[in-house]
Amino acid sequence: MGELGGRYLEALEDHRRILRAVWTAYGGTEMGTEGDSFFVVFGTAGEAVRAAVDGQRRLEEHRWPDDERLRVRMGIHTGTPGVYDGDYWGMDVHLAARIGAAAHGGQIVVSAATGELTQLPDGVTLRDLGTHHLKDIPEPEHLLQVTVDGLKAEFPPPRTLGTSTSLPAPATPLLGREQDLDRVTGLLARPDVRLVTLTGPGGSGKTRLGIGVARS
Repeated sequence: MGELGGRYLEALEDHRRILRAVWTAYGGTEMGTEGDSFFVVFGTAGEAVRAAVDGQRRLEEHRWPDDERLRVRMGIHTGTPGVYDGDYWGMDVHLAARIGAAAHGGQIVVSAATGELTQLPDGVTLRDLGTHHLKDIPEPEHLLQVTVDGLKAEFPPPRTLGTSTSLPAPATPLLGREQDLDRVTGLLARPDVRLVTLTGPGGSGKTRLGIGVARS
């Protein structure tokens, strides 16, 4: 919403109004909100997925200030968190938050548990995103994308540990190191090589080369 300038609050109000109407329609309980984020609990995985789909559709249809596009990332996990004093806690809560953080604007990402328990509505499919390591989650998680007819379907890889989206972004491109890049990449592709160490004086481009290899 940063490009909206002084009309940010107007867009934020519309964003909250649209999504809160969706949560209510599908029996969701809003547990908390911070800025433009929500933490909502649903009775079933299917209700949560249908609410996310409807929410993305309504956000896409809405006319935003200055004809901007508002892209909201959504993450869903199904589990059995602990409940204390009306609040939810435990690993399932953390996992849901990490899955949401892994998504891109306009994308719905769900855990395998949610995918297995959901009967998808017409025009909605699941795309396998593979297994990913999420911050502060000890075990890798199998992630799926909820793809909705008529909405954006192509996104970069999830923002998880070890993917290219989690690598530093150099200020300038890697130029003139194609031979070094091919050599290191080739070494790592060999079954008998488990580690390649880049050595050299400071400023010689070791970090830049390492990032280039990881991206390739």
